[in-house]
Amino acid sequence: MKYLVTGVTGQLGADVAEELLGRGVVVFGTGRKSSPPQSLFGRINFSYTPLELTDETGLKKCFEKAAPDVVIHCASWTAVDDAEKEENREEVRKVNVESTRVLAKLCGDKQVKLLYISTDYVFGGDADEPYSADCTDFAPLNVYGATKLEGESVVREFLTKYFVVRVAWTFGRYGNNFVEKMLRAAAGRTSVSVVDDQFGTPTYTRDAAKLIADIAASEKYGTYNLTASGEFVSRAGFAEEIFRAEGMSVKVEPVKTSDFKSLAKRPLSSRLDTSKLVKNGFEELPDWKDGLKRYLGERKNYI
Repeated sequence: MKYLVTGVTGQLGADVAEELLGRGVVVFGTGRKSSPPQSLFGRINFSYTPLELTDETGLKKCFEKAAPDVVIHCASWTAVDDAEKEENREEVRKVNVESTRVLAKLCGDKQVKLLYISTDYVFGGDADEPYSADCTDFAPLNVYGATKLEGESVVREFLTKYFVVRVAWTFGRYGNNFVEKMLRAAAGRTSVSVVDDQFGTPTYTRDAAKLIADIAASEKYGTYNLTASGEFVSRAGFAEEIFRAEGMSVKVEPVKTSDFKSLAKRPLSSRLDTSKLVKNGFEELPDWKDGLKRYLGERKNYI
């Protein structure tokens, strides 16, 4: 089996590519950087091509060279606030929508499976209950969410052999994630302010990558929500668990989202219902606290 994985220089894409290589398949990776992450460098069955997703010709050439059986489209514009800037919006759309359209058409023509990574940001975050995988009450609050939702629509328009997999609150080795932001913010301080009215489920990308690989290898097509198991937690509660796990005496001062000024609005509820995974025979991910503990232990090997 041959896989084309976009965005392997990002935290999720890197772990997806590494997981696939561990399963003995051939992986063609693309990313914006000149070289892949150290964990992928020189690996057998892995090749890498630097690529800007705005380069449609380059993207088509990568697809032709890879001749994949499966495409896992992890790459996207994820700088949520920068996406709101007028000067960036055309590029955001090219990255999040048009690159997806190109890949969907190519996959449709060649009868190749496509797994598209989406986000909880396609929802408005005001629901009383967790969003189900098949919920269509879409109400993105920002450009990032709107373009990722359009990417979902493109996939469904052109393909029948597709997976839309929504992730939320991810943290991994190759990203500027919430865990790293909190550890930097707390350095040399006794307290930090963190919002306590945004709720979700933190998810370690290594764990997510295993389930994404399982889904992509199956024929159980459709839309899935993918997060760790465990109780939903606020951003402030997540920060408290980070400091507790690291043995840091840092007090978390709870504040409201409205107290922070940002270009992009954020959903207050990123709670996703992952029960469809289990119903379709996939194993649920470990508890997010377990994933956090392993991440904090493993990060010491590469920071």
